[in-house]
Amino acid sequence: MTVALGLQAGGALGGALLNSTGHTNAGPLFSQLYGLGGQTLVALPHSRLQESEADEIGLTYMARAGYDPANAVAFWERFRDYNAKQGSTTPWYLRTHPTDEQRINDLKRLLPKAQTQFHPQ
Repeated sequence: MTVALGLQAGGALGGALLNSTGHTNAGPLFSQLYGLGGQTLVALPHSRLQESEADEIGLTYMARAGYDPANAVAFWERFRDYNAKQGSTTPWYLRTHPTDEQRINDLKRLLPKAQTQFHPQ
């Protein structure tokens, strides 16, 4: 929320400052470029970071609940294969979520820590 509000305030301030210079096209042009740049360079990377953090927390909760966290890796491998068959063409830098490969690699890296929380019933 803070990131979104900060981006919004920065865009409004920059557009207002340029409008005050008397250049009628400068404010709207700035707003468009600022919006695109803010979304691509700040908001989407932040969103992907939050998704990765949620994956880590989910892996821990999964293990504490008695489910083998290694199954999360297997799930994402199946999901990766499914997505490959669907032929997604969205570039990684425009995605709101990490790529399947990034998620799989992160989960594999986090798996040893999560396994310490896993105690099957």
